[in-house]
Amino acid sequence: MTNKQYEIYKAVVKYQTLPKILEATKIPNYMTLQIEAGPGMLDFSDNLMNDETIVYLTPDATELYEERSRHEWKEIRAWATLAIAGWGAITGTIALFCGRA
Repeated sequence: MTNKQYEIYKAVVKYQTLPKILEATKIPNYMTLQIEAGPGMLDFSDNLMNDETIVYLTPDATELYEERSRHEWKEIRAWATLAIAGWGAITGTIALFCGRA
């Protein structure tokens, strides 16, 4: 999944209606949206493509989106754990050498 596809899927989940998704992703029209999202990744509530058109992720797109979201949170948790461990090592070392007996 490309970063652009992830941005589109995220906008679909958040906004749901076609005009808001196009505005959020800065894509000019629904044809470009479909091309950028990938073949067979988006479903539309109707074929009018107007303000009331609701956009849905297909099951394949939903699976890719959720996998990418989990991966991002996993990476954030890893970095947070590393930062906390580093802080603990620094404060522990300072306490060891500056402690009073």
